[in-house]
Amino acid sequence: MTKIDTLLITGSTRGLGRSLALNFSKAGYFVYAVGRDANSLNELAQTSPLIQPIIANISTEEGREIIIKNMDKHKSISVIHNAAIADPSPFDVLPERLLREHFETNFFSPILISQQLLPQITKGQRILHVTSGAANLALSSLMPYCATKAALEHATHCLNMELNSRGIYCASLRPGMIDTEMQLKFRNSEKNILPNRDFYIDAEKENLLIKPEIVAEFVAWVILKTEDTEFSRTSWNIYDAKHHPAWLFSNGYSSLLGND
Repeated sequence: MTKIDTLLITGSTRGLGRSLALNFSKAGYFVYAVGRDANSLNELAQTSPLIQPIIANISTEEGREIIIKNMDKHKSISVIHNAAIADPSPFDVLPERLLREHFETNFFSPILISQQLLPQITKGQRILHVTSGAANLALSSLMPYCATKAALEHATHCLNMELNSRGIYCASLRPGMIDTEMQLKFRNSEKNILPNRDFYIDAEKENLLIKPEIVAEFVAWVILKTEDTEFSRTSWNIYDAKHHPAWLFSNGYSSLLGND
């Protein structure tokens, strides 16, 4: 069973990452909150002495070195890889730079950060990859995002093959459509850039977007309250209703889209 007391959370500047940092610190866990926006992270750190901001660009070797240098090497740690980018672009005009940026941020960075932190990811610790339903969907103009999320989910299975024997367990989690800046970016895209833009516009109009704080409750339950084998062998999806009594209703929410 998990022995978590300290977590590193990437993409903590805003959206789900910020909600995760607030959720875990409020519950008494120490959080290394990683992101690129110093002002936002320092403001976040003011909410709790249990949040230590680390200003770093995870997609660069220099940024990953900053993370390692700013952590207590004597602490065992679990990791939530939340940071990701999704910039729409039709394939025929997709810049090589943008394709590489997606892989550096969404795939290489979580894998390399976990590798560098392995001395501190000791027995009883966990690695959680926040992925997406896009991992097995073919979405026009979002190929880099879809491909990197698919790669990350498969990498999770491979890591379990190697790390479970050490008492380290990995999982992937699909958080659904969250009301974040990524959704706003999709809604504001030009139709010729993102052909299914109307899908995202309609989702917002129909109140189908999930609040980040609700998703944070799901993430916390998955990484803290599940047994090792269940954690590592389940494809965690926020829309899976069979888990809702354990984390959603028990936290006072009547549905994913609101609360009583």
